[in-house]
Amino acid sequence: MIDERPTDEHLDAVLEALPTAGPQPDTFEAIWARRDPAPEEAPPPSRPRWAQAWAAGCALCAAAVVFLVVDPALPASGRADGKGAWALPGGGAIVTDEGAALRFQTDWRGATEVEQQRGRAFYRAPPGRDFSVHTPAGDVHSTGTSFAVEVADMSSQGLLNKRDAVVGAVFAGLAAMAVVTVYEGGVRLVPEEGAALECSAGETATLAPTGARAGTPKDAGDEQTRALKKQVRTLEEQLKGFMLAEANGTSPLVEQNQRLQQQVAELSRQLEAESEMRAGQEGHAFAFPEGLPDAYRGDALRQLFTNKLQQSGLEGDIEAVDCSEFPCIVYGKAMMEGDDRSSLDKAFREMNNLIANEFDPERHHYNTSVWGGIDEGPQGKKQKNIFGFAIYPKDSVADGDMTAMKRRLRYRNTQYADQFLQE
Repeated sequence: MIDERPTDEHLDAVLEALPTAGPQPDTFEAIWARRDPAPEEAPPPSRPRWAQAWAAGCALCAAAVVFLVVDPALPASGRADGKGAWALPGGGAIVTDEGAALRFQTDWRGATEVEQQRGRAFYRAPPGRDFSVHTPAGDVHSTGTSFAVEVADMSSQGLLNKRDAVVGAVFAGLAAMAVVTVYEGGVRLVPEEGAALECSAGETATLAPTGARAGTPKDAGDEQTRALKKQVRTLEEQLKGFMLAEANGTSPLVEQNQRLQQQVAELSRQLEAESEMRAGQEGHAFAFPEGLPDAYRGDALRQLFTNKLQQSGLEGDIEAVDCSEFPCIVYGKAMMEGDDRSSLDKAFREMNNLIANEFDPERHHYNTSVWGGIDEGPQGKKQKNIFGFAIYPKDSVADGDMTAMKRRLRYRNTQYADQFLQE
């Protein structure tokens, strides 16, 4: 995300760091291409002596009855403590992020076992070969697919990211939790307790020792909020009934009333704590300033961005202008045919400069978010950028409110990105 007027250097940095948006056929290849191999990364291990002897013996048997082919790259093993990348026999691969810790072993049959203790790792399982990832939260089994596993240490409040901080209470008491995202094929999640869960391409699931469920930790937090509110309403209704009965002298329920009051107070406390955590993450909405010119509102912004998109020679359109709160955010899609992103990036920078030239940078704040990806349709492959622009006068927000404004813009863009990635 870029604050203030984005320069070419800023845009270059953002564009070069773009991940592939959504589950695409080349998602893992993009991750593999961007890998930063660890210093200790080495080619697949050499053929062990016992494998040489085995192959020699099998060669002798071939003349008589049958023969056995042993992959010279098997077995293979390795470990990660931070960022790294490994190619596995049979076309598989592992890429780890900073903070990840795991070790893996591929046996002579080509079956791979991974023990992932923490952090995030991306996997591509060789087709037709067993591939399992064991985490403190449970196991993930796959055959011929690509997926990601992120393990969070709940005991040290190591939640997956700041946006998921609001769901800590939902998983209280758990030692670990893992979020599994499937890019291709399918995986099977097996918790220590409860039923296994099948997860297909484009889906995300949360794995904990007590069970597996579809969706992210945030989904679980929203569900927990609804359940708590429903429980509070039920208890309040019961409490009113008991208090009415006691006031009429028809039932001695003082002790039971006290217990209900304590339960209601505790649930209300949990809801208040959750509301505070959400407010800290999501920020608060800003009202439109009085007398704000139409140039900063929906119709004018849509027309401006549509014209600049066409002037830049880009395909695409403006998909939405969110003016539900201040400032308006323009969301759109810019595309260009071919495998090379450089032409798209150049035209996208030109569009950004054309838009910025319409507003004095000395008097305006600029906020730009970009998500990159690939469209593959009947007409061939197209590189694309999904973007969000917000432009507003500097004097429309007090200096003391700028931190809150940036937090709110990040949250709004994240909400849009989540919806875009699910489509």
